[in-house]
Amino acid sequence: MSAKTPEERREYYRAYNEKNSEAIRGKRHAFYLANSQRIKEARQMYRIANREKIRERARLYYKDNRDSILEKEHGRYKARVLAVRAQQLVKKYGLTPEQVDDMLAAQGGVCAICGGGPDGRWGKFNVDHNHTTGNVRGLLCSNCNQMIGHAKDSPALLRLAADYLERKDAAQ
Repeated sequence: MSAKTPEERREYYRAYNEKNSEAIRGKRHAFYLANSQRIKEARQMYRIANREKIRERARLYYKDNRDSILEKEHGRYKARVLAVRAQQLVKKYGLTPEQVDDMLAAQGGVCAICGGGPDGRWGKFNVDHNHTTGNVRGLLCSNCNQMIGHAKDSPALLRLAADYLERKDAAQ
């Protein structure tokens, strides 16, 4: 390679690296395998010697890229929550998320008892099911689901509670 301008040299090396990328990658990998312990020790020593420099670089990067970092983290968190929810639906009730969506559409998008929207900590409907048979009955808001749970899934107990409320309200 004779005297070339810096731009010509860059173009030459770019073309060379592109043409020989597999060979270069193989040589680098072989070098790493032969010297991995030495490389790891050198990296560790660098991190120890430059701890504050590394921290400051990380702080500046976070400051400059905070919004995109948080957006990526939120996206990964949301995707993970949805994946875990889908696994739980299949494992506990034998339902896919699509089947739950169909049930919710059949209920008009509201709680099967009170007609309200989702509430509670996660803003999702709960899958109501018979604890004895495991059969799914419908989708309920958290309050209605807890009401049925506290009544031990007993219609008779819920009727007694309703009668009690009607008697006490009529007496006042």
